[in-house]
Amino acid sequence: MIKFGSYQLDPASVRLFKNNQEIEIEPQVFNTLLLLIENRERVVTKDELLIEIWHGRPVTDHVITRIIYELRKLLDDKNHQNSHIRTVRGKGYQFIEPIEKMAKSHEDHPVFTERPSVKNILKVLLTAVLLTMVLFFGNVFFFQANPNLNTSGNGAPQSKPNLYPIVSVLPIDVESGNEELSMLVQSLIDYLTHQLALNLNMKVIHPDSLVSMSDQLDDVWAIQRATRSNFMIQGFVESVSEQQIKLHLNLFKKDISGQLTPISLGAFSFSFPKNAQELSELYKQRKVTVRSIIQIIKPGVVVKDNGDNETSDFEAYRLVIAAHHMSRADQCEDLQRAEKLLLKAVERDDEFAYAYYQLFANYFKRVWVCGDSIDYHQKALAMAEKVERLAPNSYSPMAIGINTILVESNQVEKAYQIAREGSWDDPHAINRIVYGLRFAGFLKLASEYIDRILQLDPFFFSQKPINQAPNTLLYQNRYKEHLALLAVTGNAYHDYYRSLNLYLSGHVEEAKAILNEVVGRKSPDLFSQLSQALLFVIEQGYSNAINLVNKIVDQRIEKNHSDGEMTYKLVQLYALAGADEMALKYLQTSVNQGFFPANYFLQDPALHGIKNTQQFSDIVKQASQRHIAFAKQFNLEPEIATITELTTPD
Repeated sequence: MIKFGSYQLDPASVRLFKNNQEIEIEPQVFNTLLLLIENRERVVTKDELLIEIWHGRPVTDHVITRIIYELRKLLDDKNHQNSHIRTVRGKGYQFIEPIEKMAKSHEDHPVFTERPSVKNILKVLLTAVLLTMVLFFGNVFFFQANPNLNTSGNGAPQSKPNLYPIVSVLPIDVESGNEELSMLVQSLIDYLTHQLALNLNMKVIHPDSLVSMSDQLDDVWAIQRATRSNFMIQGFVESVSEQQIKLHLNLFKKDISGQLTPISLGAFSFSFPKNAQELSELYKQRKVTVRSIIQIIKPGVVVKDNGDNETSDFEAYRLVIAAHHMSRADQCEDLQRAEKLLLKAVERDDEFAYAYYQLFANYFKRVWVCGDSIDYHQKALAMAEKVERLAPNSYSPMAIGINTILVESNQVEKAYQIAREGSWDDPHAINRIVYGLRFAGFLKLASEYIDRILQLDPFFFSQKPINQAPNTLLYQNRYKEHLALLAVTGNAYHDYYRSLNLYLSGHVEEAKAILNEVVGRKSPDLFSQLSQALLFVIEQGYSNAINLVNKIVDQRIEKNHSDGEMTYKLVQLYALAGADEMALKYLQTSVNQGFFPANYFLQDPALHGIKNTQQFSDIVKQASQRHIAFAKQFNLEPEIATITELTTPD
């Protein structure tokens, strides 16, 4: 047993204790901690970590940063004043806490006589992981019977985290030389991914999330290490004729020894349906394929397949998969074309639930991606009602969109009331809670829920498709932790927050380099415009920044956008550019729209220039009042001081 501070590390049983209470730790995090302790007299380089922990498999620096972040979160105090791990820029990491070795009680485990290396404990570790999986599956029924969040009176999470097995579906080349067959293959892959998630109670990684690793897709070990997958599905398409393809699939299963065992799932023939009978045959073959895979991954599962989602109209089916295919890149013109196809599909079959679900997604993206009028939010909600009537509880992603619409339309309380009933084992359900808490200013509580999300899925915020950011940490000025959770550069949404983070934390040149990359892509989306405005600020082109933000404001007014958090982004840019009057005006608008984290307003360095004004104090007071009312409604502990203390100008 190795002791440091209030912690005890037991390499023999692969466990970590704090004050004699066992705490949850991921296998790779444990291995990294042990390696750092074993080599505490020196700096451990990133190359050594790659060799010892990932056995030389290629992973990005982001993955290593994530592991170190998890370690610091486990070991360091909440204020992050005294870290157990020292970062040596450009070299690596060193464990700096004094340690002592001690024998364990005979009543507990055998006396520790020799410290095993990281490599020597691998078999023990994998055995422990497998045992945990067995226990997890044995308890699935129990947790399904009582899925709601278990919270104390102040809303803090109380349940212990459970293992969350991972299935990765690797990208499959769908270019068959025939556009209809290509669309068919893509729709089959989407169906497969959806059904695995529906039936396995596991995290299923969609192939779109792995596109950035395209140069490593032939190396299943690299994918496994990067995703921590328990199972991986790999395949290829064989063209049989102009109208028929074979989908060849292999399953890789991580066994007790840590090896990846390949299992051939066979080849499944599909034809593009030309009539109702062929469409019926397609549905049958599709179900056979999914059942074959699920029974290997999780034997004995009764496969759920919602026939309510289907149509017997082959032309409606063709229209929907064509619309879905053209919507994949989230290009606004394609979304408009896709809407027309989907409307034709529901004209042909007004009970085609999947078509209505695609319309919901289309309308939601029209606001989120294209910046269209929030009238599309109301259209999206209308489609959601149709889906729930025709196929209840079939599409969990729809709940994310509904939650976002409610929060961003000044209905934070209603959104939180619904979200808090979600599953404690579903990171997406937990993130819906985080979203409402962030708007309401319960940042400490929201960060506790983020910890739970990361226990379930360490790559939740960085995995494609990117549709959320860990901005609670940014709002707490926890800059390093926020950066560690963002996706790799290339996504304008995360790149803007990365740049804002770097700028506010004093890394101006790094922020400038990223912003130049974003602006260089010449995309018309909102976050690219925000990036240009921030770049103007950094280059001291304040009038250019103000003019661009004015243009964005006009666009949002024209389309009746009411997302208070997005309005606040404009407040920050106005304040940074020295437009104090406009910053105060739209800070008031932001609060009126339902964004009221008064504690964030007070500690946001971007607002430094407007804080010593009576108008700012009055706005903070208004936000504080709604924060306190929210706390009373949901029996939460307010996260602000008294209103008088908060709103007295310096």
